[in-house]
Amino acid sequence: MGGPWHAFRWTAATGMVDLGALSGPESAGFAVNGDGSVIVGSSLTSQSSGSATPFRWAAKTGMQDTSKLVSALQSLILQGAIGVSAGGTVITGNGRDTKLGVGEPWRAVLPLP
Repeated sequence: MGGPWHAFRWTAATGMVDLGALSGPESAGFAVNGDGSVIVGSSLTSQSSGSATPFRWAAKTGMQDTSKLVSALQSLILQGAIGVSAGGTVITGNGRDTKLGVGEPWRAVLPLP
């Protein structure tokens, strides 16, 4: 199977619903909170595979670029969100420290959308 892929949400009531992507062609969901109301993952923001950025999706807001919601260190580029708490407010992910050239984990506490 080729072509772009998208994160999705499945419920018994709606079946599989495409969550879309940020401004690039692809997205992937990696974690969902306890009641299924918040999904996190990574989405491309351009055609480049190096443009991966974390997202948070909620029904009220749709897909949001998490790197724009989080105050990160200037040298840390957020690349993906890989975990979310049961309540949907704590998000964890991976990034890259541009000064040290190494991967770095991150954690953010955000209000519910």
